[in-house]
This record gives sequence, structure tokens and C-alpha cells, in this order.
Amino acid sequence: MARVSLRKVTKAYEAFPAVHGIDLEIEENEFVVLVGPSGCGKSTTLRMLAGLEDITSGEIWIGDRLVNDVEPGARDIAMVFQNYALYPHMTVKQNIEFGLKQRRFPKAEIERRVADAARMLDITPLLDRKPRALSGSQRQRVAMGRAMVRSPEVFLFDEPLSNLDAKLRVQMRTEIKRLHQTIPTTTVYVTHDQVEAMTLADRVVVMNKGLIEQIDEPQTLYHRPSSRFVAGFIGSPAMNFFDGRLEGTEQGLQIRLADGTALPVPAARAEAYGTYRDQSITLGLRPEHLTAALGKPGSAPLTVVVDVVEPLGIEVLVYFSLGGELYCARLDAEARVAPGESVQLWADMNHMHLIDPTSGRVVY
Repeated sequence: MARVSLRKVTKAYEAFPAVHGIDLEIEENEFVVLVGPSGCGKSTTLRMLAGLEDITSGEIWIGDRLVNDVEPGARDIAMVFQNYALYPHMTVKQNIEFGLKQRRFPKAEIERRVADAARMLDITPLLDRKPRALSGSQRQRVAMGRAMVRSPEVFLFDEPLSNLDAKLRVQMRTEIKRLHQTIPTTTVYVTHDQVEAMTLADRVVVMNKGLIEQIDEPQTLYHRPSSRFVAGFIGSPAMNFFDGRLEGTEQGLQIRLADGTALPVPAARAEAYGTYRDQSITLGLRPEHLTAALGKPGSAPLTVVVDVVEPLGIEVLVYFSLGGELYCARLDAEARVAPGESVQLWADMNHMHLIDPTSGRVVY
């Protein structure tokens, strides 16, 4: 297994810059997920690492080798594609063993590796079938098996679950995570689905407009995002962003919202936020920090009129308008609310995020 390094890597298509000088260090056996909206540069970055795209400038290292000019087949990587890329005229077994035969592995070694991969992926009964006789989930397992038998230094996954339905995506997420726990291998995984990123990764790389916004463990990304973009992209439903003004009072700092509501800022945050006193700011609060439960210390009341109610069984999502913007609160499953009803919510300011409206950075 190998360490992967991207150093000041850029990619431009004629006059259009797709990736802007990114730096990324991936440790040996680490599972790293690149996530972001369409067009952010994540797939381009993966393809440059695979050797399928030439880099414009910078360096890509796999282990102790600079691979800028190394052909894809010589990089000792294995890639699982979004469309599976199986040979339709070959059986499952033939698809899995194809790469090994091309490299002239001994027949006994090929049989052993194929049998091990098939057992691990639970596709042994499918080895004599052709891809057209398989479900989407089974085809994905075959594509993974073909990559596994190579025993590469690096696994690359390019949105491998996007063609599956919701239930199968959850199942295959579990399978991929179990596989990595069983056979730790340096893995780079690309997805636009932030739930996939959070559940699979050791570390998540959030990309936006060809730049890396933040690299961190999933829980750190969720609770301590570095920018408004990361705060809004990670989490479902997304974080609420309230425009307001930070005011100083005899009791301390407070945030004045568009409807006139004043939300006290916890005293522990006063020093960090002091330079924004008497300035316009953005307040970030996740839906789970707007609840109907009786407020605990550090919470402040916020009266709203309900627009839409979404009962989800385990919880109830309530949407409301404030200053012309739509916001979301996450309530207990037992909550009984209806559209048009006035409800008192409690904003847990211990979990607030103050965002500089000019730079978009979160202030800590």
C-alpha cells in the first residue's frame, strides 16, 4: 500500500481552469473521499491521479514515485467506474480475472485470487453468469472484485453508487466500508453525495470551484466547518443561515435578526466575536439546534409561523419563513404542528456558528 501526494496540482482546459493548485496528502491505507457539487473538480482530480487526464502543472506522487509521466497501467492502481465498465461478452469470472491474465499471473494464483474476491463479495454463485444477467448491485460487486484481485497500491472509486437506487446505495456503502476494514488499502473515492462521504471516509476533502475548502474527519467537518460553503454542503437538511447584526448590550453580545428577534450570544464566545460588534454577520444554526423542547441553558426563544411540515417517522421537519427566507427546524417525532400555526422554537446558541459575510469564513 502507498501514500499519495498531490502537490500544487492544476488542470486547465484551454482557458478554463478546472483545478487550482491543490495540495493533498493521503496516508497509507487511508480512506479519503472527495466530495462537492458538480463541476467542483473532484472527478478531474481523481482522473489526474489515475493518469487518465494530464496535469497542467504540479506533482503527483504514489509512494516514492513521481507519476506525472507514468502511464495509467504502470501506476499500480485499480479503478472502479460509475458505469462498472464490464465486458458484456465475458462471464463474471472472466471479467474479474481479465487483468491478471493480461499480466500473465500463474493460473493457480488467478484461481485463488478470484475465489477469495468472490467469497468476500458474496458473488461466488454468479461466476458463470454474464453481466446482462446481473442486477446493478451485483455488477458493482463484480467491478469491485476486478479491482480487488489486482492487490493495487491504491483503489480509486469514481461515483460507483450513483446508478443504484436508494436502498442498494445504503447496502453497498456498508459493503465498501466492510471491505476496507477487511483489506485496508489506500483508497480515494469521489462522490457528490455528502452522506456517502460522511459514512465512508476516514477524512473528507470538500471541494468547490476547483479548490479544496476543507479537509477533516467527518465529525469535525460537521461540527466545526471552516466556511459557509462547507457548513451548508455538509448536513441534511442543510444548515440554516440567518442574516443579522451583532450588538453589544449591558448583558453581553446578542444577534438581532431581520424580524427584530434578539438571540443572546454565549459569554464563552464573546472574546472571539468581539471584533464583529455592531457589524452585519451571518448566524448559522443546524435544524437539530432549533427545537420545540424547553430550552436548556444557552438557548433562546424564537417564535415562528409554520409553512410546511414533513413527518418522517423518526422526526418531524418544520419549515418556516423569516425575513423572506425559508428555514428548517428538526422536532421530535411526537411534535404536533400544522401549517399556519405559530410555534415557539428554542435556538441552542451553544451550537451557533458566526460567519463573516464578506469572506464566508466561520469565526472560532
